[in-house]
Amino acid sequence: MAATKKGTASRALKVRAFVEAYVGPAGFVARDAARMAGYTGSDSQLRVRGSEFLADPAVGALIKERITAKIRAPYRTMTLSSTLIAFGLSSGSLRLS
Repeated sequence: MAATKKGTASRALKVRAFVEAYVGPAGFVARDAARMAGYTGSDSQLRVRGSEFLADPAVGALIKERITAKIRAPYRTMTLSSTLIAFGLSSGSLRLS
């Protein structure tokens, strides 16, 4: 039973590594993400591994979650003044009623 838990934990780590690589340095290229996640083999074998990951709904959900987090991250720390600056406005041009 310990081997099963170890195998599951190992797969979970590789899935997480695949997702991070896929939305990051691999630039949405599944073959490259599989390689970066620690899988080895020919380009053809890595394409298959990447396709298997992308076909898994749980992996798709993780990818969606990661993309959403990357999109929202810059806006979490924006203050009113930095938002105005980002849009080329000044506090003098903002009228609040």
